[in-house]
Amino acid sequence: TKEEETKEEETKEEETKEEKNEEEETVEIKNEEEKTEEETEEKEVEGEKANSKNPKHLGWNSHQAVEKAPDSLVREGDGPEGNYPMRSKFEKMCREGQMAITKAIEEIDGEAKFREDAWVRATGGGGMSCVLTDGNVFEKAGVNLSVVYGTMPQEALQSATERGIDRAKGMAPGERVPFFACGLSCVMHPKNPHCPTMHFNYRYF
Repeated sequence: TKEEETKEEETKEEETKEEKNEEEETVEIKNEEEKTEEETEEKEVEGEKANSKNPKHLGWNSHQAVEKAPDSLVREGDGPEGNYPMRSKFEKMCREGQMAITKAIEEIDGEAKFREDAWVRATGGGGMSCVLTDGNVFEKAGVNLSVVYGTMPQEALQSATERGIDRAKGMAPGERVPFFACGLSCVMHPKNPHCPTMHFNYRYF
């Protein structure tokens, strides 16, 4: 009858609507899951960029060994205007210092030689490690150069700058502050137990 046909059509329409709603809900859930996965992957990957400007904080495995370090580990033109020349100049000074120190220590030791390893990071920077072991004078000595790009919480920036200066002004709450650091670290362990261990750093932040 006509009434039965009308009821059947209404039932079909309701079923179609339910199926459509289920499909929409499934798509929404899938999109939400994909978004969550992307956010999780973004958090897990160390050394990659947190956004278009700032790399995330660095992890222990964020560097890659290379046969030879590039001529400069400083990114040309990177950072606020005027910073690149000073960064490059300080890196050059540290490299020259590293070569002079390792040469002098090898001459003093008279037996062991420094082993050199170089590494770089995808976000910029890297380093050169020079290590001497089992020498005639030194049990172990290390002279390591590093150039690092990373980010820090705004709270850390406040404690690292002089009072009354807000270098995070204009940044959004929770936004991480990019930083650059370069340094030369030296540690010497003589074989003679009566000789003190020596340690010093040159740092630019």
